[in-house]
Amino acid sequence: MVFLSFRISRRTTSPRYPYGLERAGDLAGLGVAGVLWVSAVFAGWQSVHKLLAGSPTSHVGAGIAAAVVGIVGNQLVAGYKLRVGRRIQSATLVSDAKHSRLDALSSAGALAGLIAVAAGQRWGDPVAGLAVTLLICHVGYQVTVDIGHRLLDGVDPA
Repeated sequence: MVFLSFRISRRTTSPRYPYGLERAGDLAGLGVAGVLWVSAVFAGWQSVHKLLAGSPTSHVGAGIAAAVVGIVGNQLVAGYKLRVGRRIQSATLVSDAKHSRLDALSSAGALAGLIAVAAGQRWGDPVAGLAVTLLICHVGYQVTVDIGHRLLDGVDPA
C-alpha cells in the first residue's frame, strides 16, 4: 500500500489534478493507521479470550525462535524505512517505520510471554498480548494524529 502510493504520488499534474497526486502517500498513511487499529482490536480480543478460557500455549520453542527473528528483522526494516522516510520527507514511510518498530516490540512482548509460559506461567502469553495491545493503541494514536495533521495541512506554531 505504501509503495503503491509512492508511485501514484509521483504522477505529474494534469487538468483534473492541477496540484498533482502528492497526497496519495498521506491517504496510504490512513491505511497504515487503519491496519494498526484493526491489529489492536484483534490482539486484544485474542488475549482476553485466551486469558478467560485458560487455553494452553503450544509450540513454545518455535514461538520463541520466531519472536527472536521477528525482533531482529523488524528492527532492521524499521531503521531503513525511517532513514529513507526522513530523507524524502514522507510522513507515510515514517509511519510505516513506526509500524515496523511496533512489530519488533510486539515480537519482544510475545517473547516475554512465551518465556513466562516456558517457566510454567500459563497467563504469560495472554498478559503479554494485552501489553502489546496497549502498545499498538499508543502507536496507532500517534500515527493517526501525525497523518491527520498532514492531511489537514497542520503547521507547527513554533
